[in-house]
Amino acid sequence: DRVVLGAVGGGLIDWAAAPLFGAAATNLTLDYARWRPLPGGRLYAEMRVLVGGAPASGNFSFTLPAAVLSGLAAGGRADIGAATMLDGGSNWYGGRVIGASGTGYVTNFGAHDLVRTASPFTWATTDELFLTMEYRFA
Repeated sequence: DRVVLGAVGGGLIDWAAAPLFGAAATNLTLDYARWRPLPGGRLYAEMRVLVGGAPASGNFSFTLPAAVLSGLAAGGRADIGAATMLDGGSNWYGGRVIGASGTGYVTNFGAHDLVRTASPFTWATTDELFLTMEYRFA
């Protein structure tokens, strides 16, 4: 169920983003995932994930608040937002959020590849991932 947040959340709505590395949420804490509709069939969303130890092996993915409108992507994948990754509390990395139907992925600028357990760095305690997205939804 979606819950409307008060003034602190700016009228944003919570969603169950289900962040994963591979097929598991091992050592991942969803700090928040919230979205709001925008005019023209678009939405804005933001999400923050905290890492509490070594995550499971595989690519990082999460459930989008709504599927990306089909036909707006190259090869079924659309660039829908920005990613900021914090390694060890002091090293920052940038990337993009990619939407494929109802699933989100993150790429990183350095390796030009999907974010995964050991890319762009080895994910561990005190690492963070912050995403902002805006896209047309189905």
